[in-house]
Amino acid sequence: MKVLRQSIDKGEQRIRQIDKAIEELFEDNICGKITDERFIKMTTSYEEEQKNLTASVENWKLELENAQQQEVNGRNRVKVDIYFTAVGIVNIPTETEIKAAMEKIQRSRKQAITT
Repeated sequence: MKVLRQSIDKGEQRIRQIDKAIEELFEDNICGKITDERFIKMTTSYEEEQKNLTASVENWKLELENAQQQEVNGRNRVKVDIYFTAVGIVNIPTETEIKAAMEKIQRSRKQAITT
């Protein structure tokens, strides 16, 4: 996802650069610094690049959105980086063990409420 975000940012930045370059070309054409033929060639090239970039950025945004909202068995999955600051072996519980522990906590809360 980090790579997709970077690609989106770079693509959007390049699109803005192309807009600025086209504006400068237009001004140069009006001032007579470049010929009409050269202006048409350059703007056509820039517009084609911008069109392709815009499509790519939209695809990357969809990919990013899909990656963030992947659903498995009706539940959203989120990738999480876990950093440990302890030394030693750490046993990470399985999904079944986590569910069992949560049920145990819920049962003990219900018992505490009823007593």
